[in-house]
Amino acid sequence: TSGEPSKLQLSLDAPNPLTGTGAYLVLDGQDAALVRAAILDSNGNIVRSASNNVTFSIGSGPGRIIGVGNGNPSCHEPNKVNWRSAYHGLVRVIVQVTEDRTSHPDHRRRMMGIDAESGVRTKIIDPSMDDYWYDDVIVIRAEAEGVSPGLLSIPLSTDINHTVLKIAEHWMA
Repeated sequence: TSGEPSKLQLSLDAPNPLTGTGAYLVLDGQDAALVRAAILDSNGNIVRSASNNVTFSIGSGPGRIIGVGNGNPSCHEPNKVNWRSAYHGLVRVIVQVTEDRTSHPDHRRRMMGIDAESGVRTKIIDPSMDDYWYDDVIVIRAEAEGVSPGLLSIPLSTDINHTVLKIAEHWMA
């Protein structure tokens, strides 16, 4: 049995080498991470009775929260927000990259000319800027009343060989 809720622990389900989904999010403007938040007691056990409302935020890096979930089939809370109540002590958040640094340079040049959102949702990086510095992580924070917050750094890459499909091709070969 577990004790009282004490802290939030964040872990990365995807990308994750243990799940065959690689080790990085690729800065392609589309890649997404699945992050798990667990409510733990002071001994590190999941508090299965916990239903705390967990709020997520991006601390730094080119990312945005695109959805949340908790696995409860009878939960009617919205999915496209930055908060969710825990179910059996667990909550999920989906984080998407907000920069495209890996699409073909011609594609990015065309997109820069026709981007109706003017880079609001996804910043398309000019190919002439590819060699410039970029954030190498997205930092996500989770908070809930009565427990210590959790932080997680999601590693980023501009190498297209780090995409999930390239990793799958590697394992299928």
